Amino acid sequence: MKLSISVIGWGSLIWDPGELRIGDSGWHPDGPLLPVEYLRFSGLNAAPKRLTLVLTDRTNHPWADRDVRTLWARSVYEELDEARANLARRERTAVGQIGYVVADRVQPFPQARSVLTAIRDAGLQRGVLTEIEKWLDLMDLDAAIWTDLPASTDANGAPLTAAAAVAFVEGLREKDRDAAEAYVRRTPMQVRTVVRDSVETRLKWLPQFVPSPIRSADDLRFKDWAEARAAIGRFDSILVDLRKVGFSIATGLLAATTLLGFLGLPTPATPSTSGGSGATSPSAWPIEARAAVWVALISLVVLLFLVDMYFEVLLSGAVERALDLEVQTDPPVRVTKYMSTNVHRVWGAKLVFYMYFGLVLLVVAFALLMLFFATEADRARAWWWIVPIAVSAVLFVWNYGKIGQGRTKQETLKARQWPEGDEKIGTPDLNSWRRRP
Repeated sequence: MKLSISVIGWGSLIWDPGELRIGDSGWHPDGPLLPVEYLRFSGLNAAPKRLTLVLTDRTNHPWADRDVRTLWARSVYEELDEARANLARRERTAVGQIGYVVADRVQPFPQARSVLTAIRDAGLQRGVLTEIEKWLDLMDLDAAIWTDLPASTDANGAPLTAAAAVAFVEGLREKDRDAAEAYVRRTPMQVRTVVRDSVETRLKWLPQFVPSPIRSADDLRFKDWAEARAAIGRFDSILVDLRKVGFSIATGLLAATTLLGFLGLPTPATPSTSGGSGATSPSAWPIEARAAVWVALISLVVLLFLVDMYFEVLLSGAVERALDLEVQTDPPVRVTKYMSTNVHRVWGAKLVFYMYFGLVLLVVAFALLMLFFATEADRARAWWWIVPIAVSAVLFVWNYGKIGQGRTKQETLKARQWPEGDEKIGTPDLNSWRRRP
C-alpha cells in the first residue's frame, strides 16, 4: 500500500542522515511534541561512546517532564516496510526497533496500525501515539516512523537519573568525549531537555548550528549558490577586461613616452653636450613635463591596482560563499572547489599581486632613469617631488596589497570538511555517499 510517510527525528538524523532516503525538501522543524531525553548510552560496544536521545517513559523517569518539538522529513519510500527498513539500515538496528503509526483514515490496513516499544506504560504509550496521529492529520500525512530504541539503565539495572546521565558524559575521555560533545552541541536548538540544560551549564557544551544537506534546486541555499556562481562569473569577466585593457594602455603609454623622448636619452643625432655620469642631450620637453608624464603613469598603475584589488576582494567573497554552500550539497556539486583549489595551488592571488608590483617598479625605474640622464639643473628641479612620489607608490602598492590579502584571506581558502576529503578528485566516488543505499 502506497503511503505518504514521514520520518520523525530529534538527534543525529538531522545533521547526519547517512543512508536515510528523504525528500529534497529536507527536514522541517514542526514535528510532533514528544517526550525525548538524553537517556541512552550509545557506542558501548562500538566506539565512540556518547549519550543519545530517545523517547522517554516517564513512569521510570518522572523528572524528564518536557515534551520537545521534534523535526520531520518525508521518506522517498511509499511502502511502510521499505521506509522502516531504510531507517533501520541508517540506525544499524533491527526493523523491529523502528516504531510507526498509520493514520486512522488509511483504510483498510493489513497489519498493526502502530508499534511503540520504548515506552512500556500503556497509558503513556497511548498518549504518545495519539499525539502523533493528531499531528499526521494536521500535516495530511499517512504514516510516521521513528527510531524506537529504549533508554539505558544504570549499573544496577535501575532507571537513569539526570545526575547519572550527566555523570556519564563527564566521565568520558578523548575521542569519546569529543563525540559526546559534538552530539549534544549539534542537536537542534528546539530540542531542549533537562539533561541538555545541565550539560550546557556544567560543561559549556553550547549549541552548534549544523545545516542539513542541500538536495533540491528549490532550496534557497542552492539559489544562493547559483547567485554566488553568477557573481563569480561577473567578477572574473570584469577582472579579465580590466587587466587586458589596463595593461595594454600601460604598455602602450610606456612605449609612447620612450618614442616621444620623455626619458631624455641621448641619441646619435644629438650627441651629449658634456661628459661624465648624468650628462644628457638637450630635450624638446622640459623636465617638469617629462616628470609629470611619469607621475601620471605611476598613478595610472596604482589606480589599476586598487580597482583590481576591489574586484578581487569581491571575487574572493563570492568564491568563499559558493564553497560554503557546495560543501553542503548532496549529491555533490564541486565546480568551485576544483577551480579554486587549482588557482590556489599555483599561487593565483600572489601572481596577480606581484604582477602589479612589478609593473609599478618598472614605471618607477623608468622615471628614475629619466632623472639619471637629466642635467644637473633639471635633476635639481624635479627629483625632490618625483622621487618621493615614486617611492610612495612602491610602498603603497606593497603594503596595501599585503595587508589587503592578509585581511581578506585571498591567499588561502577557509578550512572545510569535505565528505571526499580536502584533495581535488577527478571523478567523485558516488559509492562513498552514505545517503545512498
